[in-house]
Amino acid sequence: MLQQFRKISKMSKESKFECIDVIGCVFNLTLTDISTFEALTWNHGATTKEIAKRIEKDRSTAHRSLEKLVACGLSQKEKVANETRGYSYVYTRISDRDLYLKAKSNIDKCYEKIEGALHKLKHD
Repeated sequence: MLQQFRKISKMSKESKFECIDVIGCVFNLTLTDISTFEALTWNHGATTKEIAKRIEKDRSTAHRSLEKLVACGLSQKEKVANETRGYSYVYTRISDRDLYLKAKSNIDKCYEKIEGALHKLKHD
């Protein structure tokens, strides 16, 4: 968490504070994860193969990134039947409102921890 806090602090000092950068810091996303998240914005219900092509990475890299987004609650995964046989998974991004609420919640939790640490410093 300290590393993420340093990154946010540096960006704010340099006035390079973009929304996607904040999302990346709040959820500890890599550049590939951020690219994947952005690709989901344009591809509603995309497969791993489609995302891999969009972000210009191999399928295993795209899959890891998609699964991380699901684990963070930034994406949803749905099993769909194929026309010929079997099934595949499609991924969708959460809404901007849900993204805001999740990010705000994470920021608030982080702030509480920072405030608690500073409170201990004050009373030591």
